[in-house]
Amino acid sequence: GNTTLQLSASAAGLSNGVYNAILSIQAQGVLPQSIQVPVTFVVGASPNISIGGIGNAASGSQTFAPGQLIAVYGSNLAAPFQIAAIQPLPLTLGGVSATVSGVAAPLYFVSPGQINLQIPYETSVGPAVLGVNNGGQVAAFSFTVAPTAPGIFASNGSLGPYATGQPGQTVVAFVTGD
Repeated sequence: GNTTLQLSASAAGLSNGVYNAILSIQAQGVLPQSIQVPVTFVVGASPNISIGGIGNAASGSQTFAPGQLIAVYGSNLAAPFQIAAIQPLPLTLGGVSATVSGVAAPLYFVSPGQINLQIPYETSVGPAVLGVNNGGQVAAFSFTVAPTAPGIFASNGSLGPYATGQPGQTVVAFVTGD
């Protein structure tokens, strides 16, 4: 029959951030016999920071994949604009860090209204949660991860970094989400 399940969590001993868990519920004599429910617990959520949406950094599409570069849009996401000066990309930039389903996400740049980051390759297909921590101010955003979500970087409608090519010439394309 139907029942209500109540779940509680304590923030005692946890630092500000986004915590994820999968709640597995099983029952005999029903189909399906088990379901998995993703649960998100935000410690330090603040009305001063918010995530309004995300998109593929190349195409703007709303399909996301492991390893893909994404643009995160919101308010008070970071202090003034900073761009990563090193490779591999840093996990903290300008006092800002981000996680996807609990795994640290490499940061390309941060600004008050936008962050570009890479979804970690370890991210599983299915429900995911993005957490952004700006100096202890935390925001979360739920989205779904697909196996692939290609986007091609272009400039003024042309394949970047070259607008044209000649027969036999090698042309370079920058792709994300493949």
